[in-house]
Amino acid sequence: GQGGPLPEAVIRTFTRQILKALNYLHSALPYGWEPGQAVGILHRDIKCANVLVDKDALVAKLADFGCSAEMGGKSAEDEEDDMEDA
Repeated sequence: GQGGPLPEAVIRTFTRQILKALNYLHSALPYGWEPGQAVGILHRDIKCANVLVDKDALVAKLADFGCSAEMGGKSAEDEEDDMEDA
């Protein structure tokens, strides 16, 4: 069933997966990257509602990248505004 506390081992597994996902994002090369440019993507909206969890399969995934931005770059919202202005 749903509800109730999760065992500590499950919480550790989910935390490790979330941290690995963040490490991957923060080291990702943006499309069109050139040497000297910033590297990585910032999620910028990590909260419980944006972490999808399957406790039976022991899988946690980050979701909702609507507020994300390239490190040193523009947010997804800024990019949409630029597209609308063009």
